[in-house]
Order: sequence, then C-alpha cells, then structure tokens
Amino acid sequence: MEEGAHSLDLMHAPVWSTVARGMQGQVAVQRGMLDRAHDLLDPLWQEGDDPSNNTWGFSSAGPAIAQLALAERRLDFGLRFCDWLISRFEPEEMWRHVAEMRYYRACFLLACGGFAGAETDLTLARGIAETAETQILLWRIDAALTTLYTQRGERERAAAARQRTIDLVHALVIKISDERMRDALMHHGDVVAALGLLKFDEDR
Repeated sequence: MEEGAHSLDLMHAPVWSTVARGMQGQVAVQRGMLDRAHDLLDPLWQEGDDPSNNTWGFSSAGPAIAQLALAERRLDFGLRFCDWLISRFEPEEMWRHVAEMRYYRACFLLACGGFAGAETDLTLARGIAETAETQILLWRIDAALTTLYTQRGERERAAAARQRTIDLVHALVIKISDERMRDALMHHGDVVAALGLLKFDEDR
C-alpha cells in the first residue's frame, strides 16, 4: 500500500493518494507508530489549508487525522480540523462521513469537558448512522454516549446507551467468522473503555 500511495503522489492523483495515506495513517495510529502517522498525514492538512478539490480523499484521511490528534490530545487542533471537514462534507451531502466526523468532534469535546456540544454531535451522528444502518459507527457513538452520560451521572441513560453498545457489538461479532477479527473487535479500545472486557455466547 505504501508503494501505491507513493506512485499516486507521483501521478498527481490527489484524491486516491489521500485515501491511501489515510488508510496507512489509521493503521500507524492503531499500532502506536505516531511518528510514521505524522509523516503520512501532516502533508495532507494543516490549519489554514483548504484543499477544496480533494473532499472525497478525506473520507479516509479525515478519521486518521482525528485519531492521531486524539492519541496526542491535540484537542484544539482536532476540533478545528473536524469543524473544517464537516463544513466540506455537508454541502456534498456526504452524510455517513458527516456522522463519523461529528463523532470525532464529540470525542474532542468530551475530552475538553464540553458535554452539551458532544451530546448534540453524538445525537445527530447517531440519527444519521441509524438511518444508514451503519453498525460499525453506531456502536462507537453509543460507546461515547455511555461515557458522556456516565460522566454526567445520568445512570439510566448511561445504562441504556451501554446496553445498545453491547447489542450492536454482539450483532457484529456473530457475523465475523475469523476468530482473530472477532477478538480484535471485543478488545477494541472504545469497547473496553465503555464496557470492559466482553464475552458473548454465539447462540444468544
């Protein structure tokens, strides 16, 4: 994939180069290779940039840049990046990607203590993801809502969001035949942070 991204750079194919760098960047962040992630992602966007002809490329790169900023707790940067990208996605009606970036903006707001803004973003993101039946995003939104309501001391709402997360993760787990992939999902950082370590009965 790395050679592919380099070839696309040389061919001046910015959209596909951005997609490839985004995919590589997400892997690098997940593996804790943050310097490598910076090498891949920093050339794509810095504050003040507005690559208006490359919106689709950021459907992959946007989450990667947000994940890197979250990992390093660069909260102000992350918020400004999410604001910028949402403002690009919404006019294009790229709603699934709007939902994902609103989820990430909510994560930054949660880290800043901005509970009201986080709840607004998560509620809007959840509505989009639920309509689109995007379970892989929906469980992360409900996990974030679990954290939000727990931090605000809203036990009933936290319990409801937690149960939704469990049900969504279970629905995904039973569809995965590869044991390593199933284990990776159940040990995903967002799942563990919100729910602890889970075990599921396949016949549930």
